[in-house]
Amino acid sequence: MSVTIGDLPEEMLDKIFTYLSLEDRKAVSRVCLHWSRLALRRMNFQLAIDVRRNKLERTYLRVLLASNRRYRHLWLYFGSRQDKSDLMLVILRRFADSLETLKIMSDSTIALRLDFLSHVIEICRNLRTLHLQSVLFQHHDGSEITFGVLPKLDRLYLRSNLLEFDDVPIEKMTPNITSLFVMISYVSPRPIEFLRHFSPRLKQLEIRFLTDDHFNAFSRLGFPQLEQLSLSSADSLLEGSRLTSYVEFFNDLSHLVELTLQYEISTPVLGSVVKCCKNLQSLCLNTEELLDEHFALIGELKYLKALRLMSANIDIEKAELVPVMPNLRLLTLEALAVVKSLEMNNFLRRSFPALVTLQLLRLCSHMNSASMNIFYSNLMSNLNTLERLVLSEKENELDMKLLSCFAQLPRLHILQLHFRNLVHYNSQHDLSSIGSFRTLVLDVRNVSDEILQNLLDHLPKLKQLEMPTAHLCSADGLLAIRKKHPECTIVTRLKFRMHWWTEC
Repeated sequence: MSVTIGDLPEEMLDKIFTYLSLEDRKAVSRVCLHWSRLALRRMNFQLAIDVRRNKLERTYLRVLLASNRRYRHLWLYFGSRQDKSDLMLVILRRFADSLETLKIMSDSTIALRLDFLSHVIEICRNLRTLHLQSVLFQHHDGSEITFGVLPKLDRLYLRSNLLEFDDVPIEKMTPNITSLFVMISYVSPRPIEFLRHFSPRLKQLEIRFLTDDHFNAFSRLGFPQLEQLSLSSADSLLEGSRLTSYVEFFNDLSHLVELTLQYEISTPVLGSVVKCCKNLQSLCLNTEELLDEHFALIGELKYLKALRLMSANIDIEKAELVPVMPNLRLLTLEALAVVKSLEMNNFLRRSFPALVTLQLLRLCSHMNSASMNIFYSNLMSNLNTLERLVLSEKENELDMKLLSCFAQLPRLHILQLHFRNLVHYNSQHDLSSIGSFRTLVLDVRNVSDEILQNLLDHLPKLKQLEMPTAHLCSADGLLAIRKKHPECTIVTRLKFRMHWWTEC
């Protein structure tokens, strides 16, 4: 007796569909409604909605309320349109049962009523992450508001004025959080009391000091389970008693594995980090200057796998004096003042012999295309261990001839390019040597069908092309490219990614 796939039980079909790619699931979903639900019900759907425009309100209500998809992650952006709170609640009610992540974002120019938050908590009882980005709140009529509890909430991002309301019991609303973002301002010491309540259980903490007045009180809090920490400050924190408190703060953070410090770094502070946080695997430094002595301390972190350096002048007089970091796999250089690319190349090859991923972000903001090509060609020469490379210069244009220098990277198979536009000034330039890539992420604001076709003609081994800005290309052009390169999957609609922590 023969058995067709349509005769298989639902459990087996569901199992088969879990192995399919997103494009294959879309194809399967067209067979019938039953298959559509099976193929898509386990997908991690994410939805971003801008509710500011009146003419789209009916579309939102018609399309979203009829949707069978179980969205798990939702981003609502209302700008300064306080009048859109009812629309947002309607949308939330439709997806409340499946919703795990909710991000609400505004222009912080107008406040929502506190009863809106009360309704959100009542509706979205299964939330695991609540992210309030630049959202202000206000009492509306003096009436008493009852707040429920979010028992499953694990991550809370408070860039709002909620902690200024003494009658809003956030501790009771979010009893089980282990990940927290909070801002410390001039207004009230209430955030410190809030932190004191949760400090014994927190595993992830991101904190921004708008004033150093409360830092001493913060430094005396205990965080025995903390694994990820991000500290930033508008003040230096490096004077008098604050420096002592800052140095001693790391004494009890032996479980820390990820650390981000965004302000001026001193040798005593970095020395305390190295001494007390011996298990550190990821380090991000956003500071003005990094010297040989700083790299010497960083080199003592034996388990360090990821390093991010931001906004600094790197002064490496002798690369051979910098310790070798044999376990480092990921290096990110962002907005650095790198003058001599050849010296930096020598530093990278010697100090990070096992480097797998390199992210270069905004290093050439003030260069023209010719200078940028020379800079990157020198910087990446003979980095033979690289498998993934990210270049982001969103204010610059990318000349295709720069791609030829990637032929120097024999193991490279994932390339991400974020530029203003892609151009091809020299049509005779030979790109045949860059055929080793498997995945290319091309994020550009302007690319012609002809140039895109030319690019794919020279990438015969490319298996996947991701284009976040594919809507800027013509539909006919993309269709022709797909037909000519059927072996390459072209992804034109990327999922919205809602990052919780700044990636290091």
